[in-house]
Amino acid sequence: MHSISSQEFKRLLKNKTVIGHSGHQDILINDIPAIREKVHLKLEEIVNGKPENFILITGFAKGADELVANQAASLGVVVILLIIDEKIFPSYGQGDLERVDKLESKENYTILKIKPLKSDRDQTPYEILNEILTFKSSHLITLWDGIDTGKLGGTWHAVKKFKNKSSAKSFFWDRKVQYTLHHLYTAREKNAIPSAQSYLNHPIIPRSKHDWETTIITAYYKNLITKACKRLPRFGRNVFPISTGIFLRFLLPLFLVCCVLVLGVTGHYGIEEKTWNEFLNSIFFSANLITLDGSIFDKTYNWQVQVARILGGSFTVVVFFIALYFASGKEVFYRFLFFKFRLWNRFKGGVSAFISWVSFRNLNPKWTNSFAVVVGLNEMAYDILKDLRNPSTIDTKGVKVVVLNPDPSSAFVGLARNEGAWIIDGMPTNSASLKKTYFQKALQVFVVTNCEEENVRCVMELDQMISNIKKHKNEDWFVHIQDRKLKQLLQQSISGRTNYALTVFSHADNTARRMFAGFPELRETPLSFAITIVGFGSLGRSLALKSIQQLVFSKFPLPRILVFYPYSDAKAVEDFKKEYPYLFKESENHKDINFNRVMDWTFYGEQDEGSTSDRINFYPLPLIPQQLTHPHSPLIRYLSYFKKLKFFSCLHSGLESASILTSILPGLERIKLENPNYDLQAYCFYNFPDEKEEVYLEQKINALAPHIPVKCFGNYLYEFSCKAIQNKEADHLAKQIALWYYLLYDYGNRSVRTSLEVEKWFTKLISKVKALKVGYVSNNEALTYDEELKHKIDGLKNLWFQALSDSYVLEGMEMMMRYCWKSLSETDREGNRQAADHLWIKVTAYGKKWVVSDQVPEKASFEKFWSKKEVEDLGLIEHRRWNAMKILDGWRPFVGKDWKTYKETYKAQKLHNLLVTFNDLPANEQFKDYHQIEGIPYFISLMYLDQYGNQILI
Repeated sequence: MHSISSQEFKRLLKNKTVIGHSGHQDILINDIPAIREKVHLKLEEIVNGKPENFILITGFAKGADELVANQAASLGVVVILLIIDEKIFPSYGQGDLERVDKLESKENYTILKIKPLKSDRDQTPYEILNEILTFKSSHLITLWDGIDTGKLGGTWHAVKKFKNKSSAKSFFWDRKVQYTLHHLYTAREKNAIPSAQSYLNHPIIPRSKHDWETTIITAYYKNLITKACKRLPRFGRNVFPISTGIFLRFLLPLFLVCCVLVLGVTGHYGIEEKTWNEFLNSIFFSANLITLDGSIFDKTYNWQVQVARILGGSFTVVVFFIALYFASGKEVFYRFLFFKFRLWNRFKGGVSAFISWVSFRNLNPKWTNSFAVVVGLNEMAYDILKDLRNPSTIDTKGVKVVVLNPDPSSAFVGLARNEGAWIIDGMPTNSASLKKTYFQKALQVFVVTNCEEENVRCVMELDQMISNIKKHKNEDWFVHIQDRKLKQLLQQSISGRTNYALTVFSHADNTARRMFAGFPELRETPLSFAITIVGFGSLGRSLALKSIQQLVFSKFPLPRILVFYPYSDAKAVEDFKKEYPYLFKESENHKDINFNRVMDWTFYGEQDEGSTSDRINFYPLPLIPQQLTHPHSPLIRYLSYFKKLKFFSCLHSGLESASILTSILPGLERIKLENPNYDLQAYCFYNFPDEKEEVYLEQKINALAPHIPVKCFGNYLYEFSCKAIQNKEADHLAKQIALWYYLLYDYGNRSVRTSLEVEKWFTKLISKVKALKVGYVSNNEALTYDEELKHKIDGLKNLWFQALSDSYVLEGMEMMMRYCWKSLSETDREGNRQAADHLWIKVTAYGKKWVVSDQVPEKASFEKFWSKKEVEDLGLIEHRRWNAMKILDGWRPFVGKDWKTYKETYKAQKLHNLLVTFNDLPANEQFKDYHQIEGIPYFISLMYLDQYGNQILI
């Protein structure tokens, strides 16, 4: 083993693929054998039998560094140890050289002693080490618990620097380079529970300790031409909208005037006698050129005068349009631009139609109507239009945006114009104003005014207007409504045509859904835990309800929900208790005996005696927040019982939420250090639309509790992005479940839910999937209902499985899911969403796992996914979840004998005959729950293929 200089280090890295490593010193001793095997296999995968082409760079602290270095050296990889020399950094001695001397074999090891780097500030040796190992690394292996400690030079810092290599593509000639982060979820002495919070935006997969999380980081490196081109203003993309306006209105006219004066004077003075009087005449002559007086071309004048005449005419044209702009007003100007845009697109559409007719090909380019309409102008609307105008947004790619603004004095008017939006003043509930937006031809319509009642009235007005439009094809309307009663009113007031296009969304519900849909991110069973919510505004309420709706188990104790509410939310708490009295055991029981029985089974049944208290416990928020972590507080009492806690700080303001969290984190950190096996997670609602500010705050908060994962959520830039509003990824499973039930129970029945488009596509697919013919085409009268249903289920399983490898079947599935989903009411869509979200609870509760692959899985693996006992247990859980959803939505059990006769009438009264315990459920209805459970592995596989482009092995 020998030491090398910095120059030798650079030469050694030439033409080599560099693997960096960073990890914890205090990894658990009992975990070392498992970690060693995982690291060895990962290095073999990376090296791929060619160790001579790779170099590993790592520190040599005890623990993870030493383990990874030994494994790399054993494979023949050259290992460069970044040593902290006590002579250079006397305050940071950690015995690196002593450990080097104790190595049994020093073959393949090389030492590089760290030296201070040239920097604007003093850096610790750990920061320097991270700079070196991440700068040249193509792969980074981390043995990390996944928690952002806020400590510079730590493993999280190495991960952050490595991820910062990512950059966006500017031009097609940019050089593309990919880097790979390999993260092994590793427990440590101070924290035995690793966290996957850093990967909440990754595909949902079952994660556990000692699993690898692989992240591909793409960077585009720019050459000199790219850097020069980036400095040029790109008017079409509105990169410099403010400076562009200043240039067109002030700088351009001034430039033209100066050019005319200079050229006019020099040209006229050059052909006359060189006298003082002629010089003055030249000035007035050039001034006449600006006013077009004497601007007739004459051969006696030289080229300077001729050019000055042309520029003088140009100045007149520019000034005319500027005057027209100010005289007509900004709204008329933007309406003119909008008219020009529509006219140009109509021309391109005509050209496309002509080409289609000549070439016998169907061309339907999206640019023929590539604009979106946003009704309202506030913070929500601004975030939406900003995302729509973003060229990097996958679905929209910088479309034009028309904004109907009800408040001309809004502070967001200038900001919206800077983003390139066309703003039209008008009332959202006025048909004349809505006509100006040409919403019927838009790609998307977003209704997000400041008033939910106004949103409802706007949609009803749109519904009335399109009833007279025969060629309306828009299928993407979105309206923001949080009030449940207004949602119900809207659903009952609009036509089926509008219902087909409309999606009702609530940012509070969407946020709460994302926080629980993928739960648990990285957890082992049992799943029971305590949830603490600080604040009971719209988001706090949604989190509480989503907890009850989704965290439905059978074999685990019920999760406890604690809500600490400020004085301003006291009325909201009282209203909640009145609306959901059955969630509180101490309240008066309902007089309806049937309802009490169903309610007890749904919310409290089959649990131990200690879990029969109120489902939600409300406590006033102390004026001194630190009291929440005092020894006898309810929070600490529940934490001591469950040893698992998810803490949500979600007051009305992001700063208030952060303030509460900073007050209690030191107390929770103390508890965590005393009990490393406690599973604590903290979430801070931070709704300000500034990503850099959020990242900075997250880092600072994490530094207060380095062993507790803290995550900010609720940023309006994301919550009101097109991706978050459309929720395509989260809704994919819901659409599959809706289609599954439709094909099983509604296909061919000509019921009110019949979708002709689904029937047409399914008829085509029956001929492609032979297994479907037995259940859907054979018409064998000898088959009983149960036998026929079994054949249908087998056929659908084969349909889903064949879609994994047959592109035509996959296309048909996508079309059927789309049409089936659009045909549902918003209530039915929400029911399928909740069933889809609970799917992750089911697979986690029974420890089901799968891995991403590039191969189609074997059909037999789907059949072995569940045992018969698991299907039966989960069928019961699914019915309990369905009961909870219905009861929380205001439904009650139906008691009577005329259900079939007046079914739709009773449903309109929110009465249901299946709102009973599972044992009281008819056998055929129990089988419906079983059938959904059987379909889960097929749903998951199709979602991965359709959304991520990957197969999975289960």
